[in-house]
Amino acid sequence: MIAIPALDLIKGEAVRLFKGDYDKKTVYSNDPVSLARRFSDAGIRRLHVVDLLAAKGNGENSLDILEKIVSATNLSVDYAGGIRSISDAERAFERGASYVAISSMAVKDKKSTARLIEKYGDKIILFLDCLASTVRISGWLEDSNLSYESLLDFYIPFGLDYVALTDISKDGTLSGPSLDLYKRVLEKYPVRVIASGGIRDKKDLESLDDISLDSAIVGRAYYEGRISLEEMAHYAS
Repeated sequence: MIAIPALDLIKGEAVRLFKGDYDKKTVYSNDPVSLARRFSDAGIRRLHVVDLLAAKGNGENSLDILEKIVSATNLSVDYAGGIRSISDAERAFERGASYVAISSMAVKDKKSTARLIEKYGDKIILFLDCLASTVRISGWLEDSNLSYESLLDFYIPFGLDYVALTDISKDGTLSGPSLDLYKRVLEKYPVRVIASGGIRDKKDLESLDDISLDSAIVGRAYYEGRISLEEMAHYAS
């Protein structure tokens, strides 16, 4: 399993939200490129970058920051936020993203999302943010009225390889990851699963590794000193 630190951006600052609430924001750094360099220097090889304002449809995306991170580090970057068309995804790849995460687009434009999966294969991550089993979109503010199962059933025939699942009720809470959710998906679907939300400490990483997840996104637990760079680097490959 790979541990992937999260770098969530609002207006160029690295932040974390509590349960996706934009009014409950903690700023951790105003220099995301230096923060990314710290991860790279520690031996971490992958980073999850998301522009939170672009995700909910407000403001430009952070492709300039993406490009600077890729140029300044050895990190492979998963990029998310504001990807709503094939051209948006291709611009992110052109600016250095190794992977592009599709969320709202996967609900609102299934045809284009399927084309992206067919073209880019395992470079596309279906990123599903769930409240119970229902997927929320537009920065978690809108109910899609679709289950994560229905979206997986739709996209897997097009060659979907990666799915990231966030339990919104746990995101930013340090209450532990949704192990049962990930087990259900692994048992039912032939996909690689990325865990997101609720990770507290090294023991949670061990528990996720034990169920054979592909990777786990670590956010607040790192920024508040509960998981060290060295502990994340242990899961670098």
